[in-house]
Parts: sequence; structure tokens; C-alpha cells
Amino acid sequence: MKKIAFTVIITLCISLIYFLVITTPKNTVKTTASKPVKVVPSISKIAIEEANQYLSNGKFNIAIDLYKLVLKENPNDFECNLNLGNCYLYLHDFEKAELYYKSAIKCDQSMPEPFVNLALICRKNNDIKGSIDNYLEAIKLRPEWDIPNHALAYIYEQSGDIDKAMKYYDLTLKYNPDHVITYFNLGNIMLEHNNTLRALKLFEQAILIDQNFAEAFFKIGTIHYKFGKFNQALIHFKRAEQLKPAIQDIYFNLAASCFETGKMDEGMTYINLFLNLKPDNETGLKLKNVISNSLKGEKTNVSE
Repeated sequence: MKKIAFTVIITLCISLIYFLVITTPKNTVKTTASKPVKVVPSISKIAIEEANQYLSNGKFNIAIDLYKLVLKENPNDFECNLNLGNCYLYLHDFEKAELYYKSAIKCDQSMPEPFVNLALICRKNNDIKGSIDNYLEAIKLRPEWDIPNHALAYIYEQSGDIDKAMKYYDLTLKYNPDHVITYFNLGNIMLEHNNTLRALKLFEQAILIDQNFAEAFFKIGTIHYKFGKFNQALIHFKRAEQLKPAIQDIYFNLAASCFETGKMDEGMTYINLFLNLKPDNETGLKLKNVISNSLKGEKTNVSE
């Protein structure tokens, strides 16, 4: 099988590309006169090395010209066809990208990378069946690869086929136990099916792996708030806001948690931030009124 130094792959929300680099021989050989002679790499190898560098630096049009130069000499070069597809994928020319990915498959049918990228193009074109078929083909060639397993799970989750989604999420974690997005997505599935405690454990596992995962902190905060653990909710909401202030409704949740823990001044600050973004939100206006009354010494319940 053809040796490839790096393979470029792109994924979705999460795009991944392996870059293939052929190393130029640095050894020398000796003639009968014992004079060292450097081995000169072929024009194709030099062109591929340069093209790979341009591709990694985002100079896709220059890389395209160099890859095509190589294909004139060797039209069955898997690496060049794959990376030409990657260049056009980056340039959003999906038609040409698809053409070169299919050419790469003809060059080497044992490699899963072109199938994953074809699946991405199918998703861009809303061809869900085509995307599923290509991911399945990639998994058939490399079952332990977490990328197509996770992508396939997400497609099934979005289409409502939870059993298949769970199957491929489980396979993703089997081959990559630190796949943080999988824990998060499984947590969301558990929430939707009212398995709140299981969801909590999954979100907690996510932040153990990635302590900067703002959305997971937010989800944990909502669960603690639901169970009346307002101090814990406030801690997690604050962490989420610190990491990603743009999370929807984060300021409202912070204000509500502050109210429940008696931090009225802080709660007023957060509800004002929320209303700056959504000035006509009735729930936000109501909460501001509740906090304002509490600051005046009136007893009010946030749920009233």
C-alpha cells in the first residue's frame, strides 16, 4: 500500500484534515571514485512538498496548480487527488471537490478519508442518505476511527433515530474515551428523555476532559437549579459566563440564581445585562421587578 506521511481530513459544528508529506531523501551514495553524490528528488516529490506547504498555509489556489502539475505526470496519485479535493472543499467548490475525492477512491479503495469528505459534501447538499452511506463506507474501512462514528451518530440524533445515535456514540467513546462532544451530546439526549441524573454525570465527564467547555457548565447549572441547588447552579453559570458570555439566556439564569441565593444587587446587575440584549422580554422584566421589590424589602417569589 502506498505510504502517506500525512492525510488531510475536514469535519462539521467540529473539520479535520491530514496533510501528507513525502520526505526528501537526504542520504548520499558513493560512486566508484568514492565521491559523494546527492540523490535529487523527482520534480513530483518537490511539487508535492511545496503543495502540501501551501495547503497547510491556506494558499489553496497555488497548491491546486502544483497538485495538478504532479497529476500530469502521475494521474493515479492518491495523495494529489485527495488534497486537490481538500483544496476545493476549503474553497467551497463542492462539485470539483467531489470529483477529486472520487478520483482518489479509484486510486486507492482501501483509504477511508475520501469517503468522510464526500459525506461532508453530501451534508452540505442536504443529501442525508448519501452522507450516511459514505460514513458507513469509511467505518467499514477503518472501524476504530472516531470521526465517522461520531458524525454518523449526530446525523441519526438529528433525524430522531436515537437508538442508532446511541450505538455510534458508544462506538465513538469505545475508540476515543476522551471525545468530549460525545459526552455532551449524550447528555442532551438523556435530558430529552428525562434521565436528568444520567445527563448530569455525562456533562460532568465532559468538563473533566475539557475544563473550558462553557456549554457543559451551563447545562450542569440548569440541572442544579432544577433540583434547587442554587449555590451550585450559580457557580456553574458564572463559569459558563466567564468562558462564553454569548451563551443564550446566561444572564437571566445568573440573575435568577442570584435571587434564589439572596444576592440581590448582583442579580440586578445580571438582569439588566439580560434586558440590554432582550429589552422586551416579559420574563426578564418580571424577574427584574421581583428583584427590585426584594431590594426594597418586599417578600416575593421568583416563580410568582
